[in-house]
Amino acid sequence: MKKFLIDQALFLVIGIAIMIFIPQFCGPIFTLFFEIAVILCWGYLCRRILLIPIDLILGKTSQIVYFSSQCYVEDLEFFKNTHYYVWRFCLKNNQSLTLLVPIGFKKEETTTIAPPAKNARLQITYFRFSKILLEWHLN
Repeated sequence: MKKFLIDQALFLVIGIAIMIFIPQFCGPIFTLFFEIAVILCWGYLCRRILLIPIDLILGKTSQIVYFSSQCYVEDLEFFKNTHYYVWRFCLKNNQSLTLLVPIGFKKEETTTIAPPAKNARLQITYFRFSKILLEWHLN
């Protein structure tokens, strides 16, 4: 998880640097437009690290869920060849919950990290706003 947070922090710093340098290259109207575009795009791309302080203040959440599927693999920008799974879970009221699994792996290790069985009942603990899975146990 440390690599993921460092990668996100570095990516956020680049976004802030872009916002600082935009006014030097654009007029006032374009500066406002580009600043808003950078804030929206970079805010979405760095949403997990921006929401972690709120999660640390409010605490983690535990819940009983059913494993649904492995959605996709998220790649890191600065730590090449490091990837993270994103898993989907079903809640009791037929809603879905998509969480980042903070266990980094290399592409050649994809077969060593096995997700739970489909429809397995799990007790999970996660950060509610940043959507990061902290731990899971079969229940």
